[in-house]
Amino acid sequence: MKKISLFSLALLAGCAMQPQAPTGPRVLGIVQVTAGQDAAVQWVRPDADTLRALDLTSIPAGLDVQVVPTTTPYFDAGGTRYLYSHLKVRNGKGSTPNAELKNVTFLALDNASTISDTAIVSMRNAAGAAITSVDVARSLRPTHRMDTSSVVQALGADLQLFSESEVSAFANSFPWGFGVRHCLDV
Repeated sequence: MKKISLFSLALLAGCAMQPQAPTGPRVLGIVQVTAGQDAAVQWVRPDADTLRALDLTSIPAGLDVQVVPTTTPYFDAGGTRYLYSHLKVRNGKGSTPNAELKNVTFLALDNASTISDTAIVSMRNAAGAAITSVDVARSLRPTHRMDTSSVVQALGADLQLFSESEVSAFANSFPWGFGVRHCLDV
């Protein structure tokens, strides 16, 4: 089974209950998401050419991101392997909610830590060996969570597509990401 680390920005699109002048989206931080058998998520600091985990005091206070374990984080259909990770995103840390955070989106990001011009940090094959091929990294495509190769899982339809102009304010971002939505079942 392949394991992939994806580099993404946690973005916040400003919405408020009362009418206010629009402020536009802002960056909350950068997270690295690992999909596959050893799923993980961590806030990271982009230092030069490497990613380092942030210490607990540096993690954005308004957003808690955790992996929800799943028994089989992939399925194969028609020669394609679909990987997924289920993340629990909580608005606030501990028992302190942050009412200002609305419409959180994780945008894919390219930087010096990713493979060429992709959002992929690393890949491994079923035996655990590193895959460093730029062509393989470029062949990966974002998708909703799928039940079959042609059926989107309703509770996993979180892929968001943007125009280039909508993400132009965020350097090296791709025009796709995954939105956070309110779920009562987790």
